[in-house]
Amino acid sequence: MIRFPQRRTSPFIFLTLLALGAGVFALLPLLTTPAAGARSGATGAGNRPLANRITAENALPGTDAWANLGNYDTSKLAAYAGASSVNAGGPINFYIKSTTSSVSAQLYRLGYYQNHGARLVATYNNITVPSQPACTRNSSTGLVSCPWAATLTVTTDPAWISGI
Repeated sequence: MIRFPQRRTSPFIFLTLLALGAGVFALLPLLTTPAAGARSGATGAGNRPLANRITAENALPGTDAWANLGNYDTSKLAAYAGASSVNAGGPINFYIKSTTSSVSAQLYRLGYYQNHGARLVATYNNITVPSQPACTRNSSTGLVSCPWAATLTVTTDPAWISGI
């Protein structure tokens, strides 16, 4: 796992960043949206109703694309999440520093998804990245502080189920 300079510890949020062209990055947040079918009684094998919303969520198609991200230069692109957890319906901020003026983001939900490990939930394009100040390190504790402005705010849906 790649570690980024953080103002706050985010143990449940896995951020993977990939710098390509204008800067493409993927964010793996805590909460994701269930499919419309999950809300209206999705069915599993044999067309029987799935027992709960998590089972319905994990029955959705997944992708392996998320696992191929992360080979990039952290001096050119770095980020952290503003919280390790949010309630469904609440916002979560992402703080990004880049040598490019804009980036794109892909939001994944981690889960089984027929052994693919994640599902693409949303894509955000042309996110303007402001100039961010340098991070500082406390020499006695090793704590890195990056007082950056929020670059992307994802407002979670009240119907999203708990997860990574």
